[in-house]
Amino acid sequence: MGILEQVKSEPDPRGMRVVVLGVPGVGKTSFACQAPEPLVITTHAEDGVNTLMASGQIEPVSYLDGLNSFTEISNLVQELRETKDLKYKSIVIDTINGLSVSCVKETCDQDYGGDWNRFTAYGQGYTIAADRWRKFFYDLDQLRLEKGVHVFAIGHVKIGNFANPSGQDFSRYQPDIHKTLWPVVERWSDAILFMDFLTVTSQDGLKVKGKGGTERIIHCQGQASFVAKNRYGLPPELSCGKTPQAAWQNFATALGANS
Repeated sequence: MGILEQVKSEPDPRGMRVVVLGVPGVGKTSFACQAPEPLVITTHAEDGVNTLMASGQIEPVSYLDGLNSFTEISNLVQELRETKDLKYKSIVIDTINGLSVSCVKETCDQDYGGDWNRFTAYGQGYTIAADRWRKFFYDLDQLRLEKGVHVFAIGHVKIGNFANPSGQDFSRYQPDIHKTLWPVVERWSDAILFMDFLTVTSQDGLKVKGKGGTERIIHCQGQASFVAKNRYGLPPELSCGKTPQAAWQNFATALGANS
């Protein structure tokens, strides 16, 4: 078969690549656990899924914890690729923050004998870590293509300064992983969802006060104050409703409307 005979005009059915970012306690893990038949891989210092199940906030899901090294989790991805009849339809990484810590630590230990000063000198250590990180997401993508699974990667955020090339710098929510690693995730993903609480404000003279709120929303398009994107034709915002199931249903309905 010639190369031109392989040209396609219809999309292939493929699993989703979704990053779920958000402020603490907004429901990132409980939302991702609603994905079809998930396997949740908990990383360094994360125990959210166990707590959510124990408290009855989510239904029991399959999960793996105690995989604290980057190599162990990388090997797991290879094992999933080699499994003939994979029973999982979604892979959830909780979180990319913990995974990035393991990647950096392992690079420092293996390539610099645990010498942090040598690792950070001239940014060379992070360059090597980024190569490992890039290989991991390549393998994760191969798992998605070979097995048809969805991949969800959960991430914490921090408030950081954004260097605005076209104007004044400003503060925004940013993924809480090193700047050399985040671009790999950003390019890999087809959607970055940002979950947040809908802030209620009140006017007191000339001052506007934030009163907080319990209503949660999913941002599907980026704004100056946070990172988000999607290639699925989702609306700018989705309501989370009152339960994780409602949040997932709203997401799935919006996906279906554009499929």
